[in-house]
Amino acid sequence: MKKNFQGYLIINYHTGKMRIASAKRKQRYKAAEIPVKLSINITIPEMKEYVAKAELEVSQTKVKEMIFDSI
Repeated sequence: MKKNFQGYLIINYHTGKMRIASAKRKQRYKAAEIPVKLSINITIPEMKEYVAKAELEVSQTKVKEMIFDSI
């Protein structure tokens, strides 16, 4: 499966801080902010499904006890 994420990386060159915005602002950014368009493609691998199997043996006396207890 492939996913694409788009948005803007907002870099403030005075403070050195960065943030991510999903859409570009309609208003102007601060003087020290630079919006950089960002597009990230991610490939997500398919996960295998594991199945656990088991065999259980219950003695006849245990079955009789369980039936007797349920009555």
